[in-house]
Amino acid sequence: MPAPTTLVGGGVHMGWRRVVAQGSLGIWLVACAGSVRSGPSETIRVFGSADTPITATGVTADEGGWRIERVSAGPVPLFEVPLPRLESATLTYRARMKAEGGGGTVWVKDIELLKAPVTG
Repeated sequence: MPAPTTLVGGGVHMGWRRVVAQGSLGIWLVACAGSVRSGPSETIRVFGSADTPITATGVTADEGGWRIERVSAGPVPLFEVPLPRLESATLTYRARMKAEGGGGTVWVKDIELLKAPVTG
């Protein structure tokens, strides 16, 4: 059996042995009109260790974030956020992670916007 792999993020894909999200995972909406902002940034949702991730198997609260241990590489969905109707907007997301071990790559990816009505 291969060594456990750990994943963290909004749809995180990785091959590291251990990763722990520290702090919070946040999603920010920045309204834009062309190259000029039409308004201030608006925080839609911030996740902390008190929030329960969608994926429960192999996910535990740890050090103010989540420890995700996997036996194989692949995505681990953590949260789903209903978004307001977006028009000419830029969606920005941010995550803090730390990793132990080596032998792979870690990244936060795939915020699925197909569930959000997008116009513009």
